[in-house]
Amino acid sequence: MGPGRTRRWWLASPAVMLIAVGFALPMLFMARMSLNGTASHPYSPGLTLESYARFFEPLYLGLLWRTVRLTLIITALSVLIGVPYAYVLWRSTGVRRGLLLAVALLPLFTNVIARLYGWQILLANRGPVNRLLQLLGLVEEPLRLNYSFVGATIGLTYVAAPYFTLIYFSALSGVDHQLVLAARTLGAGRLRAVVGVVLPLSAYGLATGIAVAFAWGMGAYAETVTLGSSQEWGLGYEAWRQHTLARNWPFSSVLSEVIVLTTLALVIVAAWATVRAVRGMRPEVT
Repeated sequence: MGPGRTRRWWLASPAVMLIAVGFALPMLFMARMSLNGTASHPYSPGLTLESYARFFEPLYLGLLWRTVRLTLIITALSVLIGVPYAYVLWRSTGVRRGLLLAVALLPLFTNVIARLYGWQILLANRGPVNRLLQLLGLVEEPLRLNYSFVGATIGLTYVAAPYFTLIYFSALSGVDHQLVLAARTLGAGRLRAVVGVVLPLSAYGLATGIAVAFAWGMGAYAETVTLGSSQEWGLGYEAWRQHTLARNWPFSSVLSEVIVLTTLALVIVAAWATVRAVRGMRPEVT
């Protein structure tokens, strides 16, 4: 190993130690706890796969699918909202960029309790959203937005979209806009230049944003409990319920492991597919 590679390892060692202490060790302890057989004594010496077998019951497999489905939806919405917003932010300057950036950061600096109760007020039957829809003549009766799939989706997307937007904007900041102008000079239209030049050059940022939005959605449960109905409660809520209310720490550990491993697997697949698809785009100059 050369001196350059040794230096890089030393520079990366703090991050490696942080991951080992903050992620790997807790996961190992959780994996050990999941093998315990007595719910009321999570550190009992007996080892069993009973909690893992329980997870494959239809109820918990359904909760897994419910969680993945809702997370895929909010990730797709985050991409649809975040890509054009990040592009406008990238092309903006001065005060306009500052205001757009402040709007993107606002959800991340808002207290989670204030954010959730704020959405409850906005989405209430007599809240501003329903009143506006009635004033515009779009609906006759108030829509059920609170405690529904719509409410949970809005609450989750409200936080996932800013994460995606900021990550993708960071990737766009490294793209030279002169390349877009060159593509247009060679005959590509505005949309074709963006798709053929900007997206391939920012593919890794796009994949990272998708991964972060998906990972956040898989672990979130406060929004689904506060703004959604029981049909939106997924594995995150069930893991909390088993740990706090049922006091079944082994099974709660199994559910937490499933969330982490499913998230890692789907994030890796999504990132690989995104980079491969976007990198394959080439402008067709005619």
